Amino acid sequence: MKIKPLKQKFSICKLKQIPPTSTSDFVFYARTDEEISMVCETDKVPRDLLEENSSDDWRAFRIAGTLDFSLTGILARISKILADNSIGIFAVSTFNTDYILVKEENFNRALDILVESDYEVEGRVKSHANVVPLVSKEERDFEDVTLEEINQRLEELERFISTPEFNDAISRVDPEEWMEFESEIEEEMARIEFLENQANRMLEGSDDDSD
Repeated sequence: MKIKPLKQKFSICKLKQIPPTSTSDFVFYARTDEEISMVCETDKVPRDLLEENSSDDWRAFRIAGTLDFSLTGILARISKILADNSIGIFAVSTFNTDYILVKEENFNRALDILVESDYEVEGRVKSHANVVPLVSKEERDFEDVTLEEINQRLEELERFISTPEFNDAISRVDPEEWMEFESEIEEEMARIEFLENQANRMLEGSDDDSD
């Protein structure tokens, strides 16, 4: 299931009447026997028709593609995942798909949570924080790291960065996230260099012992 974030900021409104026209690229109306509601881009809110103050600072994403009417549980699953992480939603459905709005301060966290829940979110990749580091926090003094462990971890890293999944992830990563990732890679490479030097010293020491 692919998720497409939208760049616009949205407002949820209660209106006195439906405006005759709207220039918003995204606009949703709902009229019942009790109220008239509207969701649109914040800068397109018809302020003169508001019955109450609008609820601003919402961001949205949609489920990409066209959903078959026979599909069930799609919105419910997303809602539960976000609710379990204390993120409230406002959902709007169209003929083709569903739009999910969350407050702006929760938007990036919501997308990250969905990525970690195995949704494909445009412009984001699954966190590399879940990849087991070459050296755990407990081992960063390198006092008990053996030559066999060093070689094993270097081989694991080489296998990881050569996988199609890694290359695909890198091709789709957001530029800002990539800069952060690059910084972490540099730190990891510094550790690798230390490990390689450690390995060389071990080898030199074993050669001296054999003499």
